[in-house]
Order: sequence, then C-alpha cells, then structure tokens
Amino acid sequence: MPRINKEGSKHESNFRTRDGNTWEPFKDAGHIKLVTAAFLEIDRQVLASKTTLKACNAAFSRLPNRRDFAALWKDPGIWVSYNSNTEEGLYGITYKNDISIADYVFTLKEPVRWIAATLIHELAHVNGAPGTLDSKAAEETLPPCGFDDKYNPATVGARMRRVPIFLG
Repeated sequence: MPRINKEGSKHESNFRTRDGNTWEPFKDAGHIKLVTAAFLEIDRQVLASKTTLKACNAAFSRLPNRRDFAALWKDPGIWVSYNSNTEEGLYGITYKNDISIADYVFTLKEPVRWIAATLIHELAHVNGAPGTLDSKAAEETLPPCGFDDKYNPATVGARMRRVPIFLG
C-alpha cells in the first residue's frame, strides 16, 4: 500500500515546482486522518468489489506502464505527501512515485471521497498516464474504479500556468 509521508517517516521528498507545488510530510493530524480515511475508502470502493476491481485493473493495465491497480495499491514504494500550495482547483501532483495532495482538496465537501479520487487519478500518472494538456487518461480511470461521481471530463493531465515560465 502507498505510504503516507508523515513527520518522522524519513522519506526524502524535497521536490518543489516553480509554481509553488511541494511534496511535504503531513503535519496536521486532521489531514492525516482524512488521508487514512481515503485509503480505507479505496479499499472499500475498489478492492472489496470484485466487479469494480476487475474494471479498475483493466483501466490501469491499458496505461503505458501496464501495471494493474491492485499492483500499484500494494506498492510500498509509492508515497503520498502534502502540497501546501493553496491554489483553488489544484488537487494533486505527481513526480515519479511521489504523489502530493494539494491543500485545496482538504477544504472541499466530502474531502475523503475527493482525496480518494485524487489518489486514483495520481496513481494513474505513476502508471504512465501522460501529464499533458491534451491527455485525459488519468481522469478516465475514475469511473471504472468506482469514482464516477468525482469524474470531470474537462480535467486533463496538466494545468495551464497563469504566468509563463521561461526555462533557460
């Protein structure tokens, strides 16, 4: 199962994007409680239903890295961290096997379902779903994984930057 990056977990995740996104250890006990509840929601919604698990595994197996959902969910090398960026509408971000849940998600109604859906979406990126402005591959894993209520057909694998960032 992915691990929650908490203070004292000794997981090094000093990543930071130019947009202010971070992968920090969770410090707030309330946030940790909600993420833990989201893990349990995924267990209940996906793993406890053979039909949903089969559909979810099939959707994940079609992604570039070809791992099914169950394999990703069992992987202790995947970490879930906190993104202190408070930008409205930002849910999650992934770098390799490090997922970061944005502060905004904790402010929503039904935060447990939103966090769970965000984890599934971000796990799709871990599994190779493109993080581009024209890809909906990660978001399209939500309906077969039992989170059709959180599916947004307008969501793509990356966000437009408000201010252009010039490299070099």
